Amino acid sequence: MGKTEKNRVWNYNEEICKEPCAEGVERKILAYTDELMCVENHFKEGGIGAMHHHPHTQITYVVSGQFEFTIDGEKKIVNAGDSMLKRDSVEHGCVCLKEGILLDIFTPMREDFVQKQTKEEQEETVRMQEKESAEAQMMAFFDADDLEEKYNILLSLRDRVDNRMIDNMAVGLDVVIPDGDIDTRYESLKQCVRTKQRYENDRLRS
Repeated sequence: MGKTEKNRVWNYNEEICKEPCAEGVERKILAYTDELMCVENHFKEGGIGAMHHHPHTQITYVVSGQFEFTIDGEKKIVNAGDSMLKRDSVEHGCVCLKEGILLDIFTPMREDFVQKQTKEEQEETVRMQEKESAEAQMMAFFDADDLEEKYNILLSLRDRVDNRMIDNMAVGLDVVIPDGDIDTRYESLKQCVRTKQRYENDRLRS
């Protein structure tokens, strides 16, 4: 089947292809009508659903895994069996803490999910979503409670980090990363985090 179609009665999961929608996130559009849509979202650990809003009411059910959700400014951790209500236009997003699946129900249907795109448009969409994901992880770096968490976030950004992000994170650490090629600057930033972490551990032991 590849993709399902509006008003199709029988929709077999194994016949529906996953669509990449962000780094570490894939989507399956399941049964839908004009009034209602069911969507299955597959998250790898560390995958991010960037903060966003839309004119649809949405219910999310956690099929498996563990997620940190932010809904209308409130942040909570949810697990398999939990569900959340997101009314239309409410800002929301999530971070996958343990690989899992989210099942979304939208009313009305998400027309933007089924609009046909050219190959170039699809590639641009993926690029923009990856950029948004990287930006969200950079913000998570600033909000991290300890240096170990910052280091792990930095590792997850390895293939998406740019010089602007390195400069911003360096400011957050109160360090300066010298100019140079991106790989060298990234490794220097990692080393700064590790050095600060060792200093903090030594200070706590003394």
